[in-house]
Amino acid sequence: MTNIPFSSQILPTNYLTAVQVYIRDGKLVSGEDLLLAIEQSIQQRLPEAVRNIVGRAIIPAVKTRGRPKKFGAPLDFALEKVDQR
Repeated sequence: MTNIPFSSQILPTNYLTAVQVYIRDGKLVSGEDLLLAIEQSIQQRLPEAVRNIVGRAIIPAVKTRGRPKKFGAPLDFALEKVDQR
């Protein structure tokens, strides 16, 4: 039995968790990522026709309500200085 150094031991990617994190963070999920997550969860390869359909799908990023974090904050402070003058 061979010894593999700890630094070169790598766990396989958990595609289902990765897709869930993308969706939670409001990021775009590609069809290829979705396809890998489905195949990993059912532990078998999908038929080629289904692979083509799912591979082309894209889950758009979720839009969040409210103003983005850095949207216009420096402009707001600059306008306050202009108003004071």
